[in-house]
Amino acid sequence: MEVQNVNSENISKTMYDEASSTLEVLLHNGNSFLYSNIACEIYESFLGSYFKDDFYRNQIEGLFTCFQIR
Repeated sequence: MEVQNVNSENISKTMYDEASSTLEVLLHNGNSFLYSNIACEIYESFLGSYFKDDFYRNQIEGLFTCFQIR
């Protein structure tokens, strides 16, 4: 599992597991979401994006199966 601190307004940290194609997104407000079927290329594009909050909203949130963890 790859853990990354994220420098963005809303996202504090991500944890990506390539073996299961899951992405956990921790927000600064304490909420945490687990997304499934996230291809490695999407995660890498997210990490490389300048506006991570925009990428998350437009390319991940609402487009993949998600469970709120916290």
